[in-house]
Amino acid sequence: MFKPMSSQTPPVDFAVSQKIIHWLMAFLIMVDLIVAQKFGGAMELSEGMSHWQAMLAKLTHIGFYLLIGLLLLSGLATGLEADSPIRPFGVFTFGNGMNDGFFALNRQIHHAATLMLGALIALHILAGLWHLFILRDGVMRRMARFWTSEK
Repeated sequence: MFKPMSSQTPPVDFAVSQKIIHWLMAFLIMVDLIVAQKFGGAMELSEGMSHWQAMLAKLTHIGFYLLIGLLLLSGLATGLEADSPIRPFGVFTFGNGMNDGFFALNRQIHHAATLMLGALIALHILAGLWHLFILRDGVMRRMARFWTSEK
């Protein structure tokens, strides 16, 4: 499944573009969470939505929050135990490489959570398209209003 990382594993040197995308995504996800919470949290569900759709929508949103929290914690924990210092945008440095097992576990958790979050985002996009083109129930219109002043 995942190759364990340790001090014996050669360090991965990510390209500058990969590092920028990684930290930009982390920043945008955090901003999205803050904005969503500040302006009322998740959108209300449609009244005509079936029970299974409502449950799936709630579970999906809970999954988003749990995975984002897990990504944040596992990313920080991985950085703290990295063999070479991690310098986000060159602003600050962290990492001491003291516990190979802890590093490997957190790296695997971070990778798995990233894959799960990607799958959840894809599912969310497909559900939006399903509401737009198949159900035609106005969910996409309400989502667009959610991010504007027309609430």
